[in-house]
Amino acid sequence: MQSRGGGGGGDGAVVRRSDCLCTIFTGKQRQLQIADDFSQLMARVDDATERWQSLLLVPETAIKPDRVQAGISYRMPELPLDLPVSTLPNSGVQVDTAGHNIIGVEESMDRLVSLMAFGDANQKQLKVAPIFGSAGVGKTKIARTIYHQYGGEFQCRAFVRVSRNPDMRRLLTCILSQIKAPGTHAFSDAHDLIDSIVKHLQGKRYLIVVDDLWTSAAWDIISRAFPYDDCCSRILTTTQVEDVALACSGYESEYIFKMGPLNDGESRKLFFNNVFGSEGEGACPKELEVVADRIIRKCGGLPLSTVNIASLLLPSKWNPAMEQWEAVESSLPSTLRTDPTSQGMKDVLILIYNRLPLHLKTCLLYLSMYPEGHTIRKDDLVKQWVAESLTGEIEYGYFGELVRRGMIQPVETSYDGEVLSCTLNHMVLDLIRCKSIEDNFIIAVNYFEPNLRIPDKVRRLSIQFGGAKTAKIPESVRMSRVRSLLFCGPSRCVPSIPDYGLLRVLILHIWADQDQMSFDLTRIDELFRLRYLMIECNVTINLPDKIQGLRCLETLQLDGRLSAVPSDIGHLENLRHLRLPSQANVRDLGGLTNLQDLHLTLYTAQPVDNLEDTMKYLGSIIHKLSNLKSIILASAGSSLNTSSVSISCDGLSNASPSLAHLERLELLPRICILPSLPKWFKTLNKLCSLKVAVRELSNNDTDIVKRLPALTALSLYSQTPSAETIVFGKAGFSALKYFKLRCSEPLLKFEADAMPNLRKLRLVVNNAQQVQQHAVAPICIEHLAGLKEISIKIWGAGPAATEPALRIFVINDPKNPKIN
Repeated sequence: MQSRGGGGGGDGAVVRRSDCLCTIFTGKQRQLQIADDFSQLMARVDDATERWQSLLLVPETAIKPDRVQAGISYRMPELPLDLPVSTLPNSGVQVDTAGHNIIGVEESMDRLVSLMAFGDANQKQLKVAPIFGSAGVGKTKIARTIYHQYGGEFQCRAFVRVSRNPDMRRLLTCILSQIKAPGTHAFSDAHDLIDSIVKHLQGKRYLIVVDDLWTSAAWDIISRAFPYDDCCSRILTTTQVEDVALACSGYESEYIFKMGPLNDGESRKLFFNNVFGSEGEGACPKELEVVADRIIRKCGGLPLSTVNIASLLLPSKWNPAMEQWEAVESSLPSTLRTDPTSQGMKDVLILIYNRLPLHLKTCLLYLSMYPEGHTIRKDDLVKQWVAESLTGEIEYGYFGELVRRGMIQPVETSYDGEVLSCTLNHMVLDLIRCKSIEDNFIIAVNYFEPNLRIPDKVRRLSIQFGGAKTAKIPESVRMSRVRSLLFCGPSRCVPSIPDYGLLRVLILHIWADQDQMSFDLTRIDELFRLRYLMIECNVTINLPDKIQGLRCLETLQLDGRLSAVPSDIGHLENLRHLRLPSQANVRDLGGLTNLQDLHLTLYTAQPVDNLEDTMKYLGSIIHKLSNLKSIILASAGSSLNTSSVSISCDGLSNASPSLAHLERLELLPRICILPSLPKWFKTLNKLCSLKVAVRELSNNDTDIVKRLPALTALSLYSQTPSAETIVFGKAGFSALKYFKLRCSEPLLKFEADAMPNLRKLRLVVNNAQQVQQHAVAPICIEHLAGLKEISIKIWGAGPAATEPALRIFVINDPKNPKIN
C-alpha cells in the first residue's frame, strides 16, 4: 500500500490535497476554477519551507528519525472498542466505558497487553506500536480502549488525532495540555512546543496515542516531542498508510501490526450483540437466521460497517419484520465482502446516510463546519444547532442517535458512559462535505484547497487556514448572506466580522504572533441577529464598551483574556450560556435572570485578591440568577500553580441563594476552599454533579449532601486531615454513581448498603508516608458490591511501594473489582 501524497506535516507545511471524494460518493467531479496566481502559490511554498526548516532543531533526548540506531523496542497491537473517561454527568447516548464490551477480540486484546508489557517494571525501554489497516477495521477503537484501560498507570498521557493536512501548532498544544505541562508563552511556535513537551516528559512514564497519521513527515515532527528513556513509556499510532506504519516502526516491517477483518465468529458476535443487546445471537428469531447470515457476510468483517448496518435494524429489534431485514440485506453493496477496504465502507456510509431522517441529515451535515480531526463538544454542538434553528430547544437526542448509528465517533465520556464529545471518521467527513457542497449547505474553504468553486450564495462558511501564515478568503464569497461562520487560523487572516451582517453563529479559533497583542472585536455589537458567539484566542480580546445591541445572543463563550467586559452585559435578556475569564466584573452579571450556565475561568496572571472578590460578588448576586442549571469555576488549562493558590470562599458559603434548577456545581477544588459545606446545599434537589473543596471534611458536611435525590457524581477535596472518621451509612447517597475523595489521611468507613448504586470510586491520597507506615486504618470497601471500577492514587509512593501499601490500605471483597 502506497503512501498518500507527499509533502510535510509541519506547521502550515504544504501537503498534497487529498483526493476529492465527491467523485467517489456522487459520481460528480468537483469543478475547479483557474489556478491561483503563481506568485501567491510560491509565497505559500516559501513560507511553509521556512517553518519546516525551523523544526529540524530538536532536543537531543527526543526520539530520532533513525529509531533502529536509537535502540527503541517496537511492539504491535490488534482490536477492541472503548473510550477515555471524564467525570461529568450529561444527557445523551451511553457507551460502555468499563472495557467489558470488546466483542469478538478478547484474544487479540490479551496479546496486545502482553506485547506492550503494561505494568511490567522490567520492560523499561520505550515501546512504539504502529497499528496498520484499512478504514473501518477498528484501529482507533483499540487505541482508545488501551488508552482508557491503562492510561491511569502512567504519569502523563495524551490522545491526539492528526489529519491529512495537520495544523502542527494546534496538535502540539493539545498534547501539551493533556500531559498537564506548564503553559508556554502565548506566541509559542511548533519548535517551542516540542521543547516544552520533551522537557515535561523527560524522566516520566508516559502513554501517547497518535491516531490517524497520514504522512511519515507528520510522524517525524510529532515523534520529536517524545523523549527516549527507560521509564516504561508507551506510544501507539494508527494509520491506513503502509509507508507511515514503516516510519513509525523504524522501517522494520516485522514490528508493524496489520489489522484485518474479523473472522465469522467474531462478526456474528458483534452483529447480534448490537442488534439484540446482551442476549446476542440467542435472541434472533429462527426465521431471520438465514437473512442475518447474508447480512453478516456482506459486512465483510469490518467492525465499523457491522455496527453501522446493525443500527438499521435496531428500531424494530423486539418486533423484527422479515421484510425490513430483507430490504436492508438487498440494499447492501457486495463490495465489502469482495473488497473489505475503504471503497466498501464508503458504500455503506452512503446507505446509512440515505436512510437518515431529514432532521438527522441536517444536523449531521452541520458537523462539516469543523476541521478534520477536531474534537467537538456535545454541549457546544447542540447549542449551535439551536442557534441555527436546526432543532428547537436543547436536544441531546439527535446527538445520541447519530452516535448510535455510527455516524459520529465518541471521544470523551462520563463516568457512566454518556458521550460528552465526538469526532468524525475521515470518510464520514468527506461524505458530508460532499453532500454539503451539493446542497449548498456549508462551504469549507481550506488553505490546502485554494481552487474550490464557491456558489453565488453561501449560507454557512467554514474557513480552515490552520497553521498557515498567509491566506485569504476567496473574493467570490458574498459575506452579506452568510448565517454561520467558523474561522480557524491566524489573526491577520480573519475577515471583517461586521461585513457578515446576518450571522447567527460565529466561532473564532484564532492565534496571533507577538507583533499583535490584542484582537479587535469592538464592532461585533453590529451583529444584531447573532445568537451564538465562541472565541478562542491567545491574545487579549477587545470587546465593545456596550454590547446590548446583541439582543438575540443566547450563548457567549470567551476563552482568552479580555481587556474589559462590556458594562451593560447584564442587559442581554436572552443570554442563557455564559463563559468568561474570571477577571470579569461579576456584579454586572446580576441582571442575567434567564442565565442557565455560568462558567468562569481562572488565569495565572490574575491576582488572588481579584479571585476572592469574584467569589464574594458571586455570593452576593447568586440569588438573582434563579434559573441557573450550572455553575463552574475552572482554571485555564494546566498552567495554574495550584500548590501556591488557596482562596477563601466564605462569601459563597454564606449566601442563601434560591437555585431550584441547579444541576451542576464545580468550584476549583484545592483552590477555592469553603470553610464547610453550606447548609443551603440541602435545597439543591436537582443537583447531579458536585465538585468542591473544604478546609476539613467532617460528617456534618456529608450529612448536608447525602440525601440529595439526584446527586450522581460527587468529588470532594479536604485541605487538612479530618479529625474524625467519615462514615457513609445506608441512609443517603442513594443515586450516587461516581465518588472521588482527595485528602491527606483517609479516615473512611463504608457501612453495609452504603452508596448502593456506586459504580466508580476514586481515592487520591496526598500523604504516601502515612500509608507506607501503616499509620491509617484500612478502608473497608467490601460492602460496595455495585462497584465496576476502583482507582487509588497515592502521591509520593513509588511503584514498588504502592502495591504493598494498598494491601493494608484497603480491605476488599474477592467478588468486587480489582483495585487499579
